[in-house]
Amino acid sequence: MQEILSFLRDYPYIPATVLAAFGWWWVHRLNSTRDRINAERQLRNTELAKVYSTLLRIGIYGTLTKTDDDGKVIWVNEELEDAVGKIYLYGTKHQVDLTQTYVKSWADINSANGTELLNNIREHIRSSLGLPPVQGTPHYLRIEINRGKKSDA
Repeated sequence: MQEILSFLRDYPYIPATVLAAFGWWWVHRLNSTRDRINAERQLRNTELAKVYSTLLRIGIYGTLTKTDDDGKVIWVNEELEDAVGKIYLYGTKHQVDLTQTYVKSWADINSANGTELLNNIREHIRSSLGLPPVQGTPHYLRIEINRGKKSDA
């Protein structure tokens, strides 16, 4: 023990250096953890926002098809399938449960009410961003533009 005290007396900068190195390592570890959590939150919010957009669009259409400017029917079922997969990957347990109900409804009656799921995703994202909740279900807008044939323009 006497040798250690003698060594520290002869080299007083060593404990400070060790403490500074440990402090640097600890702060680096905390920053790395914070950065990872923030990156995960950002990725989750980005992907859930895409899911929200897809579910919202399908709810507005009321069907799995839409019509383009040329009158061609476009199926959006793959977008819905991808959205469901993203909820299973990034969603909370409650969102996964709501998605199970939503998917079962599509399988049983070829239609589904996604309002509760949509509201839950919206509130999850708003909460994560530090925004206050939206009271009730918002009213969405659907505008159909009647376009003539391209030759009429």
